[in-house]
Amino acid sequence: MQLFAQGAGAFAIILGVAFLILYALGHELLSTWGAFLFMCAVPVQLVVSVLWGCGYPASIAALPQPAKGAALTLMTAGGAMLAALAVFTLVGRSVAPPTPMLLHYSILSIVVTFWMILLMRGWPLNLFLRHPLWLGVGTLATCYAIAYALFRLLFDYSFLIGTHVYVQSLDPQGLLDAWSAISFFVTLGGAILILTLSDMTLVTGLVGRGQPHVVKLVATLMALLMSLVCWVVFVKGLGMDTVVYLVKVPVGFTFGVFLVDNLMQHRLFVGVAQPLRGILLTLLASVYAYLMYYVFAAAGPYLTGMALSSGAPAYTLELWLSSALLSVTFPVIVTMTAYFGFWPVRR
Repeated sequence: MQLFAQGAGAFAIILGVAFLILYALGHELLSTWGAFLFMCAVPVQLVVSVLWGCGYPASIAALPQPAKGAALTLMTAGGAMLAALAVFTLVGRSVAPPTPMLLHYSILSIVVTFWMILLMRGWPLNLFLRHPLWLGVGTLATCYAIAYALFRLLFDYSFLIGTHVYVQSLDPQGLLDAWSAISFFVTLGGAILILTLSDMTLVTGLVGRGQPHVVKLVATLMALLMSLVCWVVFVKGLGMDTVVYLVKVPVGFTFGVFLVDNLMQHRLFVGVAQPLRGILLTLLASVYAYLMYYVFAAAGPYLTGMALSSGAPAYTLELWLSSALLSVTFPVIVTMTAYFGFWPVRR
């Protein structure tokens, strides 16, 4: 019961903070600078909270709460600003405000960081980058580089030609239309989370636990296959609009995972053996995703002061929900649960 009470208390704080941020930013600022800057914080948060386990630097790790949480938040903000400056200059070519191309690249960099940290656990960089600082910096640099290569190869924005947001010099003119590409990669992020919820037993059940690097590589292939099947079923099979699918399925599911896992301190269904535990968490995350979609959709007009229409051509609701759920609320969840250790709910 205490676990649920702490989770509920933390969720109330998270929702309150997220709604305040969303209200303060408004629709226009959130859709450009707000989303971009918050998304630049996510890869840094993954390094600090997962790769470093909030244990580096040791001087900050030793601080009591809330000083530790505040220090980690400031450190993350500093790292995010450096990353944002580099990405805005090198990828966005200093075009202001941030364009859809830059925002999609930022989302892609988060998915690649999910893969590198949650699935690969820093391998192979951790074989030769032993110091936490260099491992963290090297991981971020590698993830941004891989994301850039994928972005240049796969993303095409020709469907935006003639609109005020199209910048020809930023269009990679890749193999796929950008909405199909980004919706697939966000689905990949969800597939990676499913494998981690199962403690990789969906993979080790096939290849065993003998060689960790083999498990990681097979897990990557499995996540790609799961993502492709999911995308094809919903978009091609059920005829779901790509942008609507992006928000209702993988974005919502990713948000749901962090609610059922992080808010429950990774202790929900601990008595159930894997991979059944991971399956149960996945199903519960799907339910949370469905509920939170409608909670945020209902709150959107009050937080933005405007009607948010769903569907083509503007996708106003979908774009706002994507930014609200993952760009803003996700970092708040990590800050509350990992950085502050549920303070002040848990003292």
